[in-house]
Amino acid sequence: MKSQGVVNIENISVKDSSGGRRSTNTFRLPTVPKHVIVGYMRVPVDLYIPNPLRCFKCQKFGHGSKACKGTETCARCGQTGHSGDCSNEAKCPNCSGRHTAFSKECPKWILEKNIQRIKTERGISYFEARKIVTAESEGRSSLGRVAALQLLLLAPRVCQHGHLLVQLLSRLISHGLIDRNNPH
Repeated sequence: MKSQGVVNIENISVKDSSGGRRSTNTFRLPTVPKHVIVGYMRVPVDLYIPNPLRCFKCQKFGHGSKACKGTETCARCGQTGHSGDCSNEAKCPNCSGRHTAFSKECPKWILEKNIQRIKTERGISYFEARKIVTAESEGRSSLGRVAALQLLLLAPRVCQHGHLLVQLLSRLISHGLIDRNNPH
C-alpha cells in the first residue's frame, strides 16, 4: 500500500452508521484518493471527521476534563452539584435545549462538528476553521432574518393562498436562507 501513498493504517473504535468499526489510513499525498487497492479489492476512502471534543466535567466543547477549569456539570440536566444517575428533565448546558449534553441534535454540537469538518477538509487549524464556520453561520443567519422580514411584509398578500406561503418557506429553507432548526 506504500505505492498508493499510505503511510499508516490504524483501527479506531468509532462506530460507523452500521455499528461496525472503522479503520483509518494516513496518506502522504496532497489529496485523499477516492479508493485504495487492498489485495484484489478496491476499497473506497472517505475523510475521517472526528466528533467534537466535549469535556466530561463541565460538558463544554473544545477541551477535555484534564484541562478543565469549569465546574462539574451533569450531562443530563445541565445542573451542578450532583453526578452519577440523574432522573431530572434533560437540559443541555451548552444551548439550554431539551436534550442532553451529548445529543447530536444540539445546535452547538452541530456547529462544532462543522468546525471539525472544515478543519479536516481544508487541513487548517481549529481556530481558523472556527472563524470560517462562525462567519458562515452569521451570514446565513442575517440572510434568514432578511428573508423572514420580507416574508412578513408579503404575508398579507400571500396568506390568501396559503399554499404559496408554504412553498416560499420551503424554498427559503432549501436554499439555506432560513435554518429549519434555528430560525434566529
